[in-house]
Amino acid sequence: MATLLDLGDSPFLAVKLAIGAVTAFVLWRWKDFKLAKYGLIFSLVIYIGLMAIHFITGLSAAGFLSDTFLADVSIWTNSVLA
Repeated sequence: MATLLDLGDSPFLAVKLAIGAVTAFVLWRWKDFKLAKYGLIFSLVIYIGLMAIHFITGLSAAGFLSDTFLADVSIWTNSVLA
């Protein structure tokens, strides 16, 4: 993805949209299969998690979150994921 960003915003956006469109088509096309339903759930969990990380990163970069809060979140995630 870094290479696409080096090429410019338009190629990066086009590839990201194409990946999303292909994924949506595959999940829709085989929606009756149990594996597709599990794949959709897994994809949504990962996507929502990434959006949460981006949101927290944005709040931190804007100065809305203190360093102690970020340290507490780091300790909590380490205890949950360890």
